[in-house]
Amino acid sequence: MDASGLLDAGTYVLESFIEHQRDYAVVVTRDGLGNRAIFPTVELIYKDGQVTTAFTPPEIDPLVDQEIKRIANEIAFNLDYVGTFEITFFLSENGTIYVNKVAPNLSQAGLIFEYAANTDQFTEHLKAISGLPLTNVLPSLPTVMQTVRRRDFERIQTQWVIKNDWHFSFYQDASSDLDTIVGIILIPTESVSQTLKQIESTSIWDDIDFNSKYQSVG
Repeated sequence: MDASGLLDAGTYVLESFIEHQRDYAVVVTRDGLGNRAIFPTVELIYKDGQVTTAFTPPEIDPLVDQEIKRIANEIAFNLDYVGTFEITFFLSENGTIYVNKVAPNLSQAGLIFEYAANTDQFTEHLKAISGLPLTNVLPSLPTVMQTVRRRDFERIQTQWVIKNDWHFSFYQDASSDLDTIVGIILIPTESVSQTLKQIESTSIWDDIDFNSKYQSVG
């Protein structure tokens, strides 16, 4: 086995791969009294294990979305945790929902709520740890978030000149790894599918499958 040598270095957990059609995330904030603020469901596109694209509203059956939020609320109710965290889900072809992970951190995908909700994950986190009442979270503008990797940075410079409705944020990161995320683009939109097509048409992210997403969302 290729991994046999790893066993000499420590103990590992072996997880099976679950075939699934869609990836979703729900960002939740919980305060010290157990009150929860649950953000709208976000659909995710992964590349090499990291989120490259996120958008809301997602293409999802309302009953499935309701169940995902119910599960997220139940997890939050039973956690002894104060602050914002992320729960990610798999949805299989037959409609089975799997909880992928519960991550006790502010969410990369949750950055989308700068435009996609009436509050954001940072505000709610600060409210929770300060003992202030949480916001009743309401969806706002349909929004797409696209990450910028170091490999994309040179080519993205044309876009920030010509895309007047794209909002760019960049990080200071000294890593030379071409897959390091060095920024994000937030795009509030009237049509998620048209925006995904627009991103694809730049040919900057030609290694990401947008086609299967924009064919199914509005």
